[in-house]
Amino acid sequence: MSVENEEQQSTRSTVGRTIRLSTDVMARLQAVCDHLGVTVGAYLTQEVGRAVARDEVSLMAKQSKDNSLELLSRFLTEAAKEARDE
Repeated sequence: MSVENEEQQSTRSTVGRTIRLSTDVMARLQAVCDHLGVTVGAYLTQEVGRAVARDEVSLMAKQSKDNSLELLSRFLTEAAKEARDE
């Protein structure tokens, strides 16, 4: 990759990905996009964003639970330590 290409790529706010679709799925996808009046790229971007937002909810809940358990563990450890010191 040339320096020019690297510079161009580092300034982009998007990342390109490639997918492989069967000819049947591609034909159906194109028909849906034609019906909706959008490009295949726009449709896929929207649907991927929707799926990520949906699935991210469970990830955020898990991270919140993990953080809460860590805080509770620290609190109980400190409380037990203070009880022993008294």
